[in-house]
Amino acid sequence: MIFHKMLFINNPTGFHLFDIKFVLNKLKVMANTTESTTMNREERLFNENIQKAEDFLKIEMYRPALKWFKEARKFGTDSEIIDRKIAGCEAEIKKESRTISIIALVAVIIIAIAFIAL
Repeated sequence: MIFHKMLFINNPTGFHLFDIKFVLNKLKVMANTTESTTMNREERLFNENIQKAEDFLKIEMYRPALKWFKEARKFGTDSEIIDRKIAGCEAEIKKESRTISIIALVAVIIIAIAFIAL
């Protein structure tokens, strides 16, 4: 029975049939919006900076993520968690730099061998 998963809602244009999941998701969004308006400026900036940093981490861009984690540390209270994330970003950046150095060294060796062979 599909009806038990649907909900009639009265709005100015009349009754509409909505999926309950859709309505619950909209209510969650509204609750989050209300919650964000009650946060103070520092909490909002902390959450925004953490979200930006996490977005950069998802696409493996560690330098911008590191920048946003450091910005969040200025506003946040969870400094231990942020410090671990910063350390993780710095380790990934170091690994990335080491890999680039090795690739550059191999390229120089290949070019040197090519010139010697001529």
